[in-house]
Amino acid sequence: MGRNIFQSETPLAMMKAVNKIVHENYTPAEAFEYLNSIKAEG
Repeated sequence: MGRNIFQSETPLAMMKAVNKIVHENYTPAEAFEYLNSIKAEG
């Protein structure tokens, strides 16, 4: 998983989304939606 995070266009946003799954019980769909929302913010 680490390599995929660091090779993404927005590694910080990807780490935040994975954190939501691990620590806040987000579903993958919810985390993907969250990822897209924070990527849009810049």
